Amino acid sequence: SDKLEIIVPKAYAIDARGRNGDFDIRDTVGPVDVYSDNAGVRLDNLQGAVKVETKRSDIIRATQLKGSLELRGKGSDVELASIAGPVIVNGSYSGTIDLRDLSKPVHVESQQMNFDAERIPGEIRTTLSELVGSNLVGPIRIATTRGRDIKLTGFTQSLDVEVARGDISLQPGGLPLAKMNVKTRSGDIDLALPEQAKFELKGSTTHGEATNDWGDALHVEADKHGSILSGDVGQGPILNLTTDRGGFTIRKLGAEHKEAAERKEAPERKEIPEAKKVPGTRVE
Repeated sequence: SDKLEIIVPKAYAIDARGRNGDFDIRDTVGPVDVYSDNAGVRLDNLQGAVKVETKRSDIIRATQLKGSLELRGKGSDVELASIAGPVIVNGSYSGTIDLRDLSKPVHVESQQMNFDAERIPGEIRTTLSELVGSNLVGPIRIATTRGRDIKLTGFTQSLDVEVARGDISLQPGGLPLAKMNVKTRSGDIDLALPEQAKFELKGSTTHGEATNDWGDALHVEADKHGSILSGDVGQGPILNLTTDRGGFTIRKLGAEHKEAAERKEAPERKEIPEAKKVPGTRVE
């Protein structure tokens, strides 16, 4: 296939349009606008605002952007990293969406999922079946209309999650905690909190079992076919977690590793071989 390379002054505004062929744009200062029926788009080291719209794309990759980024349309994989401005992703992307080191508010919207966060110092990685995130700054809002497992670690500020179907695993980072409203219509909820956390828990399952691995401050009550797990641990925010069909568990962060760590720290007892007796010597 033919390849066309165009070199322009850095400050020029770029309006790139085409039906086929990839776009590779880097090292510019002015705004960038890309529209294509079918193209891979790769952007690097841009200082102006960026807008990309594709009808079909195998990859959209943007790194080291100083301004805002807006993606619209359809495609497969999206990789966004080290972006200083706000990020909006609005469309249908069937592959993996990978977001890392985003300094301003992030909004992802599709027919199956909405996601919002204030910042992503860490990473969010989402596919059609799961969303995994670490080191996120809220308020965080996640809503899905189809099955998708959610796993979040190291997040701060408030959290609002509602999924149609899927397991939810939560491990917030840092204290004090912020309020949480979490619901799955079908799936298990696992909540792991720092031992020093203060909170008011309102957890329930309509059809399932609740497991209290936290301690006596919380209590479980049977409720028809389900369970209610509630209680106060100091003065803290309300954690409201609900599953219609599934189990609910709350535990202390790292408790499952405590016993293993204690075994590791304990000195090993080594077997001392029995001394051999030699004629004419004394063994003590």
